[in-house]
Amino acid sequence: MELNDDGPSVLSMVALVAVSVMVIILVCFAAGYGFGRLFL
Repeated sequence: MELNDDGPSVLSMVALVAVSVMVIILVCFAAGYGFGRLFL
């Protein structure tokens, strides 16, 4: 198994995708909570 060619780049891409998904989920949760507090 040759992982030395593009190991760090693949790991950084996975980390970037994970962080972006986490930020999107947090933003959607905050927006839903804000609308719920505003209209309910």
